[in-house]
Amino acid sequence: YGFLENDDIKIVTVVNYPDGDNKSNENIKDVTEAISDGVDEIDFVLDYKELKKAFILQNMLNSNIRDKELTKEEIKKEQEDIEIKFEKIENKVKDVSDICHRNGVQLKVIIESGELTLEEIKKACEISVRGGADYIMTSTGTKEKGAELDKVIYMKKILPDYVKLKVSGGIRTIQDVEKYYQYVDRIGTSSILKDIK
Repeated sequence: YGFLENDDIKIVTVVNYPDGDNKSNENIKDVTEAISDGVDEIDFVLDYKELKKAFILQNMLNSNIRDKELTKEEIKKEQEDIEIKFEKIENKVKDVSDICHRNGVQLKVIIESGELTLEEIKKACEISVRGGADYIMTSTGTKEKGAELDKVIYMKKILPDYVKLKVSGGIRTIQDVEKYYQYVDRIGTSSILKDIK
């Protein structure tokens, strides 16, 4: 870190990588250590698998409600259980954002949009914004699907102006950059240098 001390280059690290399923105390420890080591920004992977599980439960509940298979009490209990799942995901983000913002560190929340439907992306964005994200980021780059233009346009539309958007995952050429740049605040790529003449 020392040799970049007087430079404009930002130091960034990723936490809760790659699947977002670390326990909150692990995330707190990792973020605290990273900040102590001098990072300027944290990229935090949202617990998107848990989010998908909550949506499966919601869809099952909706189906049971349609088929009139549950009592009002059962519906209320199942709905509360689903909301608790969403709250736990949000609390993981809040735990990290609180530490980041107390220390002047920006937080980018990676929602792994290639693994999510538009409805799930909307919920992931809402959770991340309420949790204190400075940026929403599309992908870790470790999954088969990275950034997708239709989803990026949708995210840009639903995010509040004060939350920025970073596209990442599968951005490999100048053409990829040109496709996304008007919708995003940052572009993440590790291979574009090969394409710059």
